[in-house]
Amino acid sequence: MPTLRAQVTFRVKEPGAEPAISVEQSSKGVEIFPENLVFDLKPGTSMKDAERIANYLNENIKGILQISVSDSS
Repeated sequence: MPTLRAQVTFRVKEPGAEPAISVEQSSKGVEIFPENLVFDLKPGTSMKDAERIANYLNENIKGILQISVSDSS
């Protein structure tokens, strides 16, 4: 199986009382991760800090790779 690549966008969500950051695949093609992939931020993280984190990730993460076990050896 080849290595799969996907471009992603990080967005701040409020699934509960605390903000979280969702990872959304922005490239077309094969979905390589669950659509409900969310980073649970530490307690007390403000919305402003969550936005800063999401902006940082969007500026510095090119995408996500899915590497099969046979490709990594």
